[in-house]
This record gives sequence, structure tokens and C-alpha cells, in this order.
Amino acid sequence: MVRTYLAARAKESPGFKYTLFVTGIFTEWVALEFYGFDHENFTATIYGKSDARVGVTSIPEYVALPLQ
Repeated sequence: MVRTYLAARAKESPGFKYTLFVTGIFTEWVALEFYGFDHENFTATIYGKSDARVGVTSIPEYVALPLQ
């Protein structure tokens, strides 16, 4: 939805420029119950490969990125 909106605005205004950031999950959200963590029982259900890398970004780090 955001990509479609920005592309349409760019067509309407040739000087309009934007940068679209696509991040992995935010670090602050990684351990939420939604992602399989059970804080009462100190367990987690993890899906995927046990040795897989996960890209995370902290919210303060993300909002501090300079605009181009």
C-alpha cells in the first residue's frame, strides 16, 4: 500500500523523491508472545532452521537513519 501510494505521488510530481526502508523485525518486538515466546513458562516455540540468521533492527537505530 505504501509503495503504491509513493509511486503514484512520484508520477504526479516529477521532483518528488522518497526512500523506502524495508527492515527485518524490530529488536524490541522479537521476544513478544506473538513470535512464540511464553514468558510465564519460560519457553519459546521457534520455527525455521535453528542455525538461521535473523536480521533485527532497533527502533531508535532505525529512526536515527539520515534521510537521503
